[in-house]
Amino acid sequence: MPDTTQQLSRRTALAAKLTSGVDARLKDGRALATDPARMGELKARAEDVLVARPESREAQLLLDTANRALDYRPPAEKVPAPADPALTVVSAWTGGDSTTAVSRAQACRTSSPRCAKLTEQLARATELFKRLEALQESELLELVRLDRGIGSGAQSPLGKQAGVRLAAVLTPRATGAAARKTWREAMETARKILEGDADNALARNVLREGREAADALFGRCYVGGSRRRRRGRSAKKVVEMLPPEDGLHRKAKKLLERGRR
Repeated sequence: MPDTTQQLSRRTALAAKLTSGVDARLKDGRALATDPARMGELKARAEDVLVARPESREAQLLLDTANRALDYRPPAEKVPAPADPALTVVSAWTGGDSTTAVSRAQACRTSSPRCAKLTEQLARATELFKRLEALQESELLELVRLDRGIGSGAQSPLGKQAGVRLAAVLTPRATGAAARKTWREAMETARKILEGDADNALARNVLREGREAADALFGRCYVGGSRRRRRGRSAKKVVEMLPPEDGLHRKAKKLLERGRR
């Protein structure tokens, strides 16, 4: 049955309203992208746009910007249920038997959604491992995270090799930034090192020194006579240095938000 004029008008109005809402969120996102303290808001705006307009390249770029600033990592998959054949795939992979893991994943990919996903992940991980010594930072980090995703959070022997390689690539940057007292870069880099090499003493030391610097900066916000602009600069630096889940990050962010009012 053809649409009535009223139905067409209603549909046109709804489409216009949706477009207006998406455009408003993109406009908000452009403004938020310049403020490191509001990356969480930027991520939410970009994700809203992508729900309504999945093909939006600008929204995807804004989301990538937010994810990089937040050092976002997709959560590791849960350990498969005992009855799921994917469990044997994960077990083989984390045990260091990549050939068996690939074979088992291919065998169960039609009967288990997790096996189907593991088949794709294992193919990508295997491809990257073949070029381990030639990988750049972004691919090494992808490999370290992919390895933990396959292993439900556990690291495989091959993943540990990738972690050592990542640490070798990133250590000069972490130490150089720490020496220059550019703590945001130093701490972000150290956290990446620890993703692949959790016991890396140098990265842990950089984080310790950076945290001490963040504590000192936050303390300046409450020094008697400290001007509002100076407090804002100190609080902003603390927000940039520490991850969102850190308590001091949240305190500094609140202080920064109060200063804008």
